[in-house]
Amino acid sequence: MSYKIDHILIPVNFTNASISGLKFGIQVAKNLNAKLSIFHVMNIPQPVGGLPLYIEDENDPSGFSAEINQKFKEIESEYLVGQGVKYEFRFKLGYLETRLSAFVENEKVDLIILGRKEPSGFMSFFRINVTRMLDRVGCPSIVIPESYSGGFPFNNACISCDFSKKNDKKILQASSSIIDILSRHQILLSVTENSTVKKIQEEREKVMNILSKNLPDLEYLEIPNRPGDLVSRLIINKVIDLGGDLIIVFPGKHFYSGPFSETFSKQMLKNKSIPVVIINSHIS
Repeated sequence: MSYKIDHILIPVNFTNASISGLKFGIQVAKNLNAKLSIFHVMNIPQPVGGLPLYIEDENDPSGFSAEINQKFKEIESEYLVGQGVKYEFRFKLGYLETRLSAFVENEKVDLIILGRKEPSGFMSFFRINVTRMLDRVGCPSIVIPESYSGGFPFNNACISCDFSKKNDKKILQASSSIIDILSRHQILLSVTENSTVKKIQEEREKVMNILSKNLPDLEYLEIPNRPGDLVSRLIINKVIDLGGDLIIVFPGKHFYSGPFSETFSKQMLKNKSIPVVIINSHIS
């Protein structure tokens, strides 16, 4: 069954970085005829040790909700009016990861698009581990660098895959459908060592066969591993050499083991020019 993107969630905190995500999301929504939900969470920390969380009178939600509504109106008039896309504004008070996950599940969200800036800006807005949160949310995510000005669909998607692990067939099938929607051309990348080439051959062939059913022109490229180099840096450099305009962190189940560790994912997101798609294990 093919994946379909009908509902896109765009978290905003009204910084330039999050507005970059919004502008790109409008392009995607127009191209796919999808609905946009522009979502702001007034993030509060979870109580420690089960203690209640008190909100001071001057931080009463009824007061700052009026300010949020005014900011929504400014976004609407500047970026959304006349674009020909369906959209809504939503506002919640609470713990960001919980609110985001619940919205994705309850509102049947198919894709999250968010803008980011390092070391401050939208990523600091999360105040939590971004890669861990996106791996837990029940749909794929595109992270857009603040300075990105490219169009949609992407021209040359570079997929990073770990063949030292067993990849789930259902996740591969669903992922290939998503990647086909997002990009015109795809290259599967793998960082390998001479000693492991034969060991990973069977898994590589399996992955290629499954992905190629939806991505018939998929290419494969091995990147030699160099001692002392970060896997993430090797992949990013190769993506730049290939003229890639999208990195697929794939699949999400490898975020915490092997070369596809949480550190790997963080390094991917820190690049300043290329959007990153995070596909997690919930899509199957």
